[in-house]
Amino acid sequence: MFSSSSLIITALTTIIGFSILILGNPIPQFPQFPFPLQYLNAQFTGKGGIYGTVSFLNSPQNPSSQLGTKVLVNIWQGLTNTTSEGYPYHIHELPIGPDGTCASTGPHLDPAGVNKVPLGTKYVCDRTKPEACEEGDLSGKHGTLPGSLWGGAQAYYDDRFLIWDGDASATIKGRSIVIHNPDGKQKNPNENLAK
Repeated sequence: MFSSSSLIITALTTIIGFSILILGNPIPQFPQFPFPLQYLNAQFTGKGGIYGTVSFLNSPQNPSSQLGTKVLVNIWQGLTNTTSEGYPYHIHELPIGPDGTCASTGPHLDPAGVNKVPLGTKYVCDRTKPEACEEGDLSGKHGTLPGSLWGGAQAYYDDRFLIWDGDASATIKGRSIVIHNPDGKQKNPNENLAK
């Protein structure tokens, strides 16, 4: 049995089952993670009716380019539009500003400039070539978050193109996550990535 006064454990019950979300530091060492982990977490706390988390796990001893960053999305309420293509979501360049709006988060994280396309064309991420996508274009590389009748969405994947350390203009640390409406035009709530 593991216990820690610095570890917050929140249990969530939904119509599809039971899950445990672990937030806080340190992350306990599990058999499948026999090495130290870095993690970032964005917790959606009800702005715009969205509740859930987007978590990123990485090992400094196993660089992202080898194993990838583990991304865990667990939205348990608020994504109820089931008639669309799903909800795009991205890492944006800036943290949420003092006004608390999505407008303060700037564009998608794109240190390589792949979104700078010729006039008259539109950037589109090709999922078969994630190395040619914006670093922060999570839904372009891994698919949108589908709506559901109960408002939840889950995803789990590896992303080998998220940068943790080095050039401050490229790292995902200190950024924000924005979940867009299905039409992609109006932004839904956003949260900062924090330890």
